[in-house]
Amino acid sequence: MLAFGSSAVASEEKRVDFAKEILPLLSDKCFVCHGPDTRKKDLVRLDSFEGATRDLGGYKAIDLEALSDSEIIVRMNDSDDPMPPKDAEKQLSDEERKLIERWINQGGNYAKHWAFVPPKKPSLPSNGHPIDALVQKQFPEGVGFAVIADNATIARRLALVLTGLPPEPSLLKSFLNDNRVNAYERFIEQLLADPRYGEHQARYWLDAVRYGDTHGLHLDNRRGIYPYRDWVVRALNNNLPIDRFIEWQLAGDLQSKPTTEQLIATGFVRMNPSTAEGGVIPAEFQAKNNFDRTETLGTVFLGMTMLCSRCHTHKYDPITQTEYYQLMAFFNSTSEGPLDGNKYEYAPVIKVPKDQISWNEWLKLIAKRDELLSEAASIFDNVKDSKSEIKKKWI
Repeated sequence: MLAFGSSAVASEEKRVDFAKEILPLLSDKCFVCHGPDTRKKDLVRLDSFEGATRDLGGYKAIDLEALSDSEIIVRMNDSDDPMPPKDAEKQLSDEERKLIERWINQGGNYAKHWAFVPPKKPSLPSNGHPIDALVQKQFPEGVGFAVIADNATIARRLALVLTGLPPEPSLLKSFLNDNRVNAYERFIEQLLADPRYGEHQARYWLDAVRYGDTHGLHLDNRRGIYPYRDWVVRALNNNLPIDRFIEWQLAGDLQSKPTTEQLIATGFVRMNPSTAEGGVIPAEFQAKNNFDRTETLGTVFLGMTMLCSRCHTHKYDPITQTEYYQLMAFFNSTSEGPLDGNKYEYAPVIKVPKDQISWNEWLKLIAKRDELLSEAASIFDNVKDSKSEIKKKWI
């Protein structure tokens, strides 16, 4: 079983990945003459599968019926009239030629960028940990796993990664003395239950969404945006599902009956630098604020830059200029004004508990209120039922 699994992994490694290995090569060394900017209609096009397999009068760049006779392979290896030409600044190395030839002989398939391909669950060996199998698949030949660390080292690494702090001595001692099969998992659960887990992990998110306690421009006064920071910490500590984490930040106020938590989450939209400097043009800063929001959305939620699309549609960018402004229109409908008035709080504003301790007390009061309302509703329903029974007897 082990030998079979290793063989399967090695076989998969030999398949050429178009998006990662071939597209960068073609883009760097071939697209200048055979890419999107090609002006001649009869010239070989390598930027699309249709162009590469098109009949150009007796030959094709990639011949699906005779892969080894494809014009790319023929011309790459032609000593008299090679491609790229002998005087081209960028030449293919022998290894790159072999890689392209192997790709064509495997079918010459084109593929979208991996980020736009729906993920598929891979087949994994039944023995061992699935994460180990996925990691091993990426190892170069001859590279193996490091020696397993001792439990104290593992505990320290886990604590630093999850909470940003070394493990508490009592927690470490408990883990080292725990002989149960699931001791490792139990230790992780304890770290995840630590409030400092949310505080540490929130730092990464707050950096990405450009959180700052000041306006960020000109006078750079303080602003009362910290409830959003505290909400992110709570969301992580409470394991808020990722779909709600995203939805509430982008449209918490658009829920049918938005809660205070959902309204606070929309602080994401107000993380942009702001100003009230005397010479600014409000319409200009409204546009700048919305540019910032749109591009931050692309970075943190889509994992891609959208900055270029602000000014033009580029042949290699997946987002067009039209799509950019369609997305920006969503932010252009917010009720916030373009200038902050150099105030600590500027409209729209909601009042919330001042810190996490006060927030916890407030949640207890809300829970008590809901409990009393539920009891009152139950009493009211019982009274109605009693009246109905009396009517049936006497009327």
